[in-house]
Amino acid sequence: MGLSHLGILFVIAAGLGQGGGQNDYYAGLTAAGRELSTKLDLFQQSLVTIGPSPSVGRGIYQQSNGIMYDLIYFQQQVKRQVSRDDLYIAYDKMDGKLETLLGDLKAFEKWDPALRMMAKQVISANHDVQFALAGGGDNAPRKGQAAYRQTLVILDRVGNLENLVRFVFDEQASLPAWNAEFKALRQSIADLQSAQKNKASKDEAKAKFQQTDQAWEKLVTRFKALNEDQQLLLRLGFGQVDQIFARLAPLFGIDNRRAPLKADFS
Repeated sequence: MGLSHLGILFVIAAGLGQGGGQNDYYAGLTAAGRELSTKLDLFQQSLVTIGPSPSVGRGIYQQSNGIMYDLIYFQQQVKRQVSRDDLYIAYDKMDGKLETLLGDLKAFEKWDPALRMMAKQVISANHDVQFALAGGGDNAPRKGQAAYRQTLVILDRVGNLENLVRFVFDEQASLPAWNAEFKALRQSIADLQSAQKNKASKDEAKAKFQQTDQAWEKLVTRFKALNEDQQLLLRLGFGQVDQIFARLAPLFGIDNRRAPLKADFS
């Protein structure tokens, strides 16, 4: 997630809040759609570098082109500020094609690390568009889907952060404690996702999210205790994960969570 993406989190969150107006809503959608367009473009650029010849990824490239056209149409609808229902029609068409493409991509992902990385970024950006689209509405299933897909983003970000922590603290005495707390967090995320899939009650889902956030808070406390140089290495990763927890909290009925960690070097 690039630095330009960090501002998108705040714009989308504004549209999700009770006080977010129409301008905030469409601004969040515009920002999220622009980020997805950027990630799709980079994904297409990575396709032409794979395999023994460009023809290997030609079919996937053509599929992604179709998705890009659908995304452009969705962005045009956002610019026109059409109704949410009409936006869902445009989005669902693109989203379905993207799911198909990602399924077809599995064979390529296994042997091309760059393509696998870009595909994950496209997935994350698409989840953010869906999250922005659900913002401020009263459609419980849509908002529930948005919350679930954001837990997928958290899981991916946590995996990246865990790998970085292992690299930074390799062969140091503190690494086992880090590993244990990451393991506990991943289990809490799995429990939260299970509750979401099983359509848990609002109170049950809130409790599961709070447990997950508490597991994350233990890692944040450990991060804050590091020296300045170590914090610098991990700051972006911790900030990116914490931003997602912060934007999810209101969806679970939590409005008194602490301010999110910064995800830049300001």
